[in-house]
Amino acid sequence: LRDRAAASPGITAEPEAVRRYPAPGKSNTAQVLGYLSPVTDDEITKAQDTDSPYLRSDQVGRSGLERQYDKELRGKAGVTRYEVDNLGRVIGKAKSDSAQPGSNLVTSIDSRVQRVAEYQLDNAMQVARTQFDKITGENYKADSGAVVVMEAKTGRIVAMASAPTYDPNVWVGGISAKDYKALTGKNSDYPLLNRAIQGQSAPGSTFKVVSTAAAVEAGYEWDGGYPCTSSYSVGGQVFKNFEGENFGPISLGRALEVSCDTVFYGLADREWKKDGGINPKKGEPKDYFFKTAHQFGLGKETGVDLPNEVTGRVPDRQWKLDYWKANKDYYCKIGKESGSDYLHVFAREFCTDGWRYRAGDAVNFAIVQGDTQLTPLQLAVAYAAISNGGTLYEPRVGKAIVDSSGDVVKRIRPEVAGHVKIKKSVLRYIDEALLG
Repeated sequence: LRDRAAASPGITAEPEAVRRYPAPGKSNTAQVLGYLSPVTDDEITKAQDTDSPYLRSDQVGRSGLERQYDKELRGKAGVTRYEVDNLGRVIGKAKSDSAQPGSNLVTSIDSRVQRVAEYQLDNAMQVARTQFDKITGENYKADSGAVVVMEAKTGRIVAMASAPTYDPNVWVGGISAKDYKALTGKNSDYPLLNRAIQGQSAPGSTFKVVSTAAAVEAGYEWDGGYPCTSSYSVGGQVFKNFEGENFGPISLGRALEVSCDTVFYGLADREWKKDGGINPKKGEPKDYFFKTAHQFGLGKETGVDLPNEVTGRVPDRQWKLDYWKANKDYYCKIGKESGSDYLHVFAREFCTDGWRYRAGDAVNFAIVQGDTQLTPLQLAVAYAAISNGGTLYEPRVGKAIVDSSGDVVKRIRPEVAGHVKIKKSVLRYIDEALLG
């Protein structure tokens, strides 16, 4: 058009910026990067009286870094105003506002490490699908997963992978209905989710570092002899060690090395009884296991510079009380029905005293077979604190804001969220035991 402008009066051609996601070294990083989509009428209305109003042609960040740093990345569109007569004919140029380029975001993501993380995650999921799950009687589904690589001494995110994933370039220029359904439909397994910060799971034996620290806080000696038996009985219910292993009396460090469930069952049961059992002592129970979990920042957001992070869940006494209040009416209704099956018996018990914290809750919490839910990033932050001597960081993906001239506008540093009040010597013992 520009070459033949004279032959096309009234038509102009202007360059337009188009976002591309080049995937350096084949590193996808889709959920971290996020994507853009056209601004909505509602967003235009809300922003019209702000210092950053939207134009109808604007694209806005919808997830990931695109959303988190939208204001810095956006820039300002150039606007030219024309004078027109009463017939709408242009009679002159009134005013022009120059366009201002947006800044660049430098991240701490290492594309090489990111590629390895994505490859190994995909490979591990494929291998898992060939393995038999004794609980379900089928092979593992292994349909989702996440990897977080974080610098323990700085809180910077080096890699963050989430599966299933997608190509972020499908959003460029507008997404097709077919591609949108593939990303959001009920059979999609929801690849837009960043499982590293939005995937909540029971962490299993990885949680035993918290239980170990809690035991030391409660006064148990690191090198004491704690019975690692093949099973442990609580209230008539038998909790078995993994594959019935029996290591005899062992230290807390050795219990971590061999991941002995029954050692932690015993410690948690003992502390539950010290706190008064089913009828806790007047005043505040010690609750070392819960309080240590909260010390490690579990049960709340890490503060990472990515949107829509979830809190996870530490099912302490308050959570159990809140859960009972929220569900009591439902279970009381079922409990009134006649029936001796598990559901009706459970409903009647829950209706009357579902708020009580029982021995089974305590032992399950110690090895996380109950209601505890964590994200991979929360666990990474907790393990980093063990490694670095007790500092909890708010992780950061962004490293610096750089303007279009290459000058640093702002340096982004991970914030210190707090410190774990566990002796550094104990954290060092745990760190060393993990090597085993």
